[in-house]
Amino acid sequence: MHPELDVEMYSKYEERLAQLKPARDFDLQRMALAAAVKLGITKFRASKGWVKKFRKRRGIVLRVTTKIGRKFAQADEDRIQERFFLHRIFEAVSLNQPHPYYIMNMDFKQTAEHV
Repeated sequence: MHPELDVEMYSKYEERLAQLKPARDFDLQRMALAAAVKLGITKFRASKGWVKKFRKRRGIVLRVTTKIGRKFAQADEDRIQERFFLHRIFEAVSLNQPHPYYIMNMDFKQTAEHV
């Protein structure tokens, strides 16, 4: 086992996550081979078993992105109504200048999710 390779690999994995790039098993194998060369580790294969153990050690779970449970795009009419509503709210606030204490969200569903 090569602890320095493990550290290097996890660093590369985090960089990919920060760039919002997927890190599939194939990507992890390719990254591990490149890291091994960089660290001068010879006779390293980055097998599927090694990748599986690396993911287990680091708590990495690979999931497939699906469309289930995602919000659908708003219709143009909905966007227009939303803009009009927000425009009226901003206009009322700027004209009346109420104290922030009196401004609240009355959408129960949205506030209940944050509780």
